[in-house]
Amino acid sequence: MNKWFNIIILAALVLASCAKVEVVSSPERAVSFQVGSYAQQTRADGDPVSLNSVGITSFSSRAYLHAAGLMDQAQNFFGENGETISYQAADNAVTWVPSHDYFWPKSATSYVNFISWLGGNPAISYAKDGDTWKATFAWEDVEVSDTDLMWADMAWRYNANVNPATYGEYNGVAEGVPTLFHHALAQVCFLAGLTKATDEGVSWSVKLKSLSLSDVYGKGSLSMTNADPGEKKPQAWTFEGWKSLEGSAAIATETEKTFTTTAVDTVLGWTSVIPQEVNADMELTVTFDVVTTYTTGPVVTEPVTANVALSDFSATVAEWGMGQRITYTILINPDTRMITIIPVGKDWVTEPTYNISVE
Repeated sequence: MNKWFNIIILAALVLASCAKVEVVSSPERAVSFQVGSYAQQTRADGDPVSLNSVGITSFSSRAYLHAAGLMDQAQNFFGENGETISYQAADNAVTWVPSHDYFWPKSATSYVNFISWLGGNPAISYAKDGDTWKATFAWEDVEVSDTDLMWADMAWRYNANVNPATYGEYNGVAEGVPTLFHHALAQVCFLAGLTKATDEGVSWSVKLKSLSLSDVYGKGSLSMTNADPGEKKPQAWTFEGWKSLEGSAAIATETEKTFTTTAVDTVLGWTSVIPQEVNADMELTVTFDVVTTYTTGPVVTEPVTANVALSDFSATVAEWGMGQRITYTILINPDTRMITIIPVGKDWVTEPTYNISVE
């Protein structure tokens, strides 16, 4: 294999935080879900935030009813196994509904607590710890696939829908319980292209043959807890991050792609990964052929294998964080015999500063 390529590492990192907003609504006291977003909250690339806008058509929810006179007991409001909340579009309204109607409790002192999530089969518990009701939520030994994993802030002590004007500016939402989603995974993708394709009397093309990334953890566990705040509010979960990392994720492609101009193209599209630190064992291997065509001479094909440790980028991309998307761009210059690798990280969604106050 030809080892004549040098590797230059350039880095740029744009960080934000990640959140999505979904809303439970209740026409005539029936519990349904309506999806919206804070007006000022946008994706990092400028698209509106909503589950359906990114192709998500359902999520899961469990709910626990505390009825008047029985506050020390909890009933499974959505049944023992919870509900699947599915997207519907009618009369230009964005609506999410369970499999059948549920109704708010009639007593003003009764309330319902909601746990919502997307993907996987989490272990969920809800029980009294001393004088306080607490919930636990855990994805255990998750093997990551292309499906996304998201969790929502737990919505405590709701007994009716709330006008969103009370707690913030929303788009397309009449009223409901605020349900703020967060991404639990990270994603990576790889782009490639040429920085120079022609010069006087010569032209180049590159056929990329394979790309692989080794020693990436493919399994992990995430555990969270939430305790009754004693008031009506959506409350963030407490957690320390992904633990018990093990296994190996398959991050590779053998799809051949030929580059003949300076345009950059996708080699490996967005791939979900367990959030983890970038370490010295993670090695990127790229194999390709460089084809040099001379106007008055022969056509020369040279096979090249390039290997680089992702930890070489650790000064700027030290980890794949929850909710973060990292793009690695591989630029090849056949004239100077250089490969430039540019890692860029950004979150799915930017999150503004906001306050929620429900009377």
